[in-house]
Amino acid sequence: MALLKSFSDVEKYVRLLSPDYQKKLLEEFSFLLEQFIEKQNELYKIEQDSSEAEMSLDSGFTIKAPPRPPSVGITRNTDDINTAIKNLQSSFGKNTGPLQNQTSFQSLEETFVNPIKTRKIADVNTTKLKADIIPESKPKKEILSIFDCLGFIVPCLTDLGRDFLGTTNSSTETHKLLKQIDGTLSMKQLYIMLYTPLTPGQYLEKIFDIFKDRYITFSLTNSQYIKSASTDTRLGDFLISMQYINKENLDEALTFQKEEKNVRNQRIMIGDALLALRLINEEQLYKALYLQKWFKYIITNL
Repeated sequence: MALLKSFSDVEKYVRLLSPDYQKKLLEEFSFLLEQFIEKQNELYKIEQDSSEAEMSLDSGFTIKAPPRPPSVGITRNTDDINTAIKNLQSSFGKNTGPLQNQTSFQSLEETFVNPIKTRKIADVNTTKLKADIIPESKPKKEILSIFDCLGFIVPCLTDLGRDFLGTTNSSTETHKLLKQIDGTLSMKQLYIMLYTPLTPGQYLEKIFDIFKDRYITFSLTNSQYIKSASTDTRLGDFLISMQYINKENLDEALTFQKEEKNVRNQRIMIGDALLALRLINEEQLYKALYLQKWFKYIITNL
């Protein structure tokens, strides 16, 4: 299902993206701009070379027509990058004057905001590294929030779920949700369609109740990626997402946890710290722990 059908939809959905995915969107847009500029420069060079060849022939000289530059596998040097930046800046009406003699890569990063480090180029079997813009530091491992993880989890109806839909004609919330499950929509897409007033944690509580009735099961898309990424599935994240506590409560409990370790030389769990401060009750802690364990199992064992 295509969520973006026009440019106006971008503004509608971009608020749902995490900072990491917003950064990735900027990187993709930057890459498209670079490709467009590169193509325009190629076309201009071909037209210019053709004109020069015609002028030389009219003057009685014989020259060989320049070869057509390849469309893929181009390795750009520093001058190409500077020219691309200058053209882009002039397109947006920026009068920045001549580029300084500093690193052109720095100028490129300022213009495009963290360009993509590597990209697979069509018809080439190896991964081409973009010239001169690869940092020496090791790339950071992407951290996925609970909401991000929902995009990789696809619910599917079990036989019990299909029987429930076939024998029950009701307007219950469970019935409405099961009608939307077709084995292709992710939990994130279902959340956007039906449950946006809820937090991701509250939404997971409802899904978990349906799972306990054995109406649905789950599969993972791109399981290798999600298993290799870091995920924010700590107990504090679940308690906040379920709206049992807020960020200030969690910070208070973390401070209490450190103080107890310094005074008694004994580390207490964050759940016990929240209980000691009476910020949650035992029932809330039990629900959050159970939901956390179930969610972690889905994203690491399927």
